[in-house]
Amino acid sequence: MANQGIRLLNRDAIKYIAVFTMLLNHISAIFLQPGSLLGESFRVIGYFTAVTMVYFLVEGYRYTHSHKAYFFRLVLFAVISELPFQLAFAGSELYTYRFNMICNLCLCWCVIHISRTEALLSLRLVLYAGLLFLSFFCDWGPLAPLYTLLFLWADGSREKAAAAYIFAMILLAVSDFFPYAETMPVEEAILSSCIDMAGVALSAVCILFFYNGKRVKKGRTFSKWFFYIFYPVHLSLLGMIRILIS
Repeated sequence: MANQGIRLLNRDAIKYIAVFTMLLNHISAIFLQPGSLLGESFRVIGYFTAVTMVYFLVEGYRYTHSHKAYFFRLVLFAVISELPFQLAFAGSELYTYRFNMICNLCLCWCVIHISRTEALLSLRLVLYAGLLFLSFFCDWGPLAPLYTLLFLWADGSREKAAAAYIFAMILLAVSDFFPYAETMPVEEAILSSCIDMAGVALSAVCILFFYNGKRVKKGRTFSKWFFYIFYPVHLSLLGMIRILIS
């Protein structure tokens, strides 16, 4: 019962945190010097966003009134956001030939939808593999669908969610280790990979210890659309600023 007293954050509050950390990550990627203390801090804290948004995507699929409307809303804003995404990150090696993160959330939605069907396991595995392949061409890469599978496995269990977060941190560290190892000694690559887990760990703390499972009581419509609209709008603004100062 004592633990219930610290569950002060609703779903929308945590999403606002995720939006802010995403903004910091994008500022780092576009404007800050790679390897600088501020740039790396903003980049690492930005890892809070992907795992958090995937967690709420899985939860949202469970509670939404219309799965089709949810999916088409994602598709709509994936299309709307692509030009701003390219505008913001044009010339960045990290984002070359990539589609925006809402495209990846569409793939994650498909992962969830497939998991709810009664198709043969072999067919589902083939479809998962196809979606995983497509995710390599999107921002967040294969981590997003893998996070989705982890939270599907957790299925609302707090204990399993904790385990899912541990696996999510390991997945992120492993995926970051190999690029690091190409440019630095192995020991430094391991340390840098472990530091990168901080954003995911912060998400775990918010979800497992502070999330109360509720939505905001007032302004639900505003919050719902804010999270969609903010993404292309902030990318457009960052892209225009990048062009003006370049």
